[in-house]
Amino acid sequence: SKDDHTTINGNVVCLLPDYKSGNVNPVIATAPCDGYPPHHHVVVTDDRVYSLQGLQDGLKRIERNPNRTNIQVAGKVQGSNQTGWVLFVN
Repeated sequence: SKDDHTTINGNVVCLLPDYKSGNVNPVIATAPCDGYPPHHHVVVTDDRVYSLQGLQDGLKRIERNPNRTNIQVAGKVQGSNQTGWVLFVN
């Protein structure tokens, strides 16, 4: 239902893998990131970090959007302060 959907405001951060070091590099991309190797995204708000999950279409929309700072992302939020937060992108 629409009731469990919400919109959050924040910065989209790409977690780009560095296979040599075994780490990830958090990057706020200044251009679409769909040309980078496959990677995860988080949205950082004033008080939380949300891991972005969802169907390919919703995630591709975010990857193709050149704006990464102070944007709105809509979806269904699950999680808690103990387990962390996930936003299932529309």
